[in-house]
Amino acid sequence: MRLILISREYPPDTHVGGIATYTQMVAEMFSTRGHEVHVLCNGRRTGILRRGDLTIHRIAMGNHPLPQGRFAYRLRAWVRTHLPSWLDAVTWARTVGQYAERHLRPERGDVWEWPETNGEGAYLPAWVAQSPTFCRIHSAWLDESWRNGFERWMLLRLQRRACRRAERVISPSRAMATDYARRKLGLKAVEVAPNPIRNWFQPLHLEGKRKERLLFVGRMEYRKGIDILVGACRILAVNNPSLVVRLVGALHPPSSPRDEKAQSELAQGLRDFSQGPLRLEYYPACAREELYQHLDWAGLLVMPTRMDNYPYVLLEGLARGCCLLTSDIGGIREICGDQAFAQCIPPGDPEVLAEKMRQWLKGSADHSPLWRQAAAFFAERFGEESGYRRQMKLYGGEMEP
Repeated sequence: MRLILISREYPPDTHVGGIATYTQMVAEMFSTRGHEVHVLCNGRRTGILRRGDLTIHRIAMGNHPLPQGRFAYRLRAWVRTHLPSWLDAVTWARTVGQYAERHLRPERGDVWEWPETNGEGAYLPAWVAQSPTFCRIHSAWLDESWRNGFERWMLLRLQRRACRRAERVISPSRAMATDYARRKLGLKAVEVAPNPIRNWFQPLHLEGKRKERLLFVGRMEYRKGIDILVGACRILAVNNPSLVVRLVGALHPPSSPRDEKAQSELAQGLRDFSQGPLRLEYYPACAREELYQHLDWAGLLVMPTRMDNYPYVLLEGLARGCCLLTSDIGGIREICGDQAFAQCIPPGDPEVLAEKMRQWLKGSADHSPLWRQAAAFFAERFGEESGYRRQMKLYGGEMEP
């Protein structure tokens, strides 16, 4: 089978988040099984990289970079209002459409897939529709754009166009398929298909985990609830528990006052809790190939996000035997269910988060049964082979290439 994936985000050049992870997972999952895979993604320079049956097309475009720097967020907000980010999304959508017309027409492809996030499929050539086409809705990403009515209208218009150019629209969660896709995008038929994930080659060792080691993985921003986690640590610090909270993720320049405030609280927390007994430590974002080391270190993966759909980091945490403490939003409960190793709490309340963290610390001295249960749950429900089979069934292809 020939599979064409279009995604602006593809690591390591252009992102390490959920959509980039999804694209990489599918590309590698299929190419290592002998399928011909092409990935059309953004890059600083246009070029082609071949790795066996995987071909990565890096496509440069006329980007609209915003001012960088810690003190430029007000200017960035002004630019977003007066030169909206939909221009950036439209530029990418048209650029990748032109590239497909010029370079991929002879191959066409057995299956085409793209996320709706940056309108990737909105301007693809008409002949693409001769193949099965899929659009995957990943997240309600317009949270910062609702204040600008014109921006909201243009981005939703681009999203709808990207979805309607596909034969089938997919979402990894029922929550997104029944809420955002229908209510905001006006789509009536959205299928649910969980995102696949590849296993790490490194063997799983649970002996290195400790219950007093807590881990957060994600961007250091308001949306991910980083300020909630710091606030919970301040509440816990009153009783001086023996606790290490490690934060791993990108610390981008703030683009809004809320992000600036959240990052300011993080910086103050890192200064206040640089020493024990409660210690807060920060590590920059790392490649997925290295992330397992942080997950193997942690006993509890904490994710107080305010907005998410189907976070890959939760699947990755389960794969390495982590227990979960996370917000009850989007499709998160669809991942966790009502398992003993996972707790979902209302988002936005540091006191509730602190209490749950306190209960975790006061629990059984031996959490290894829960860690083993989490790893076994992942292997049964989200393992690589079952993910590959689900994806092949979705595409309608044969099990063998």
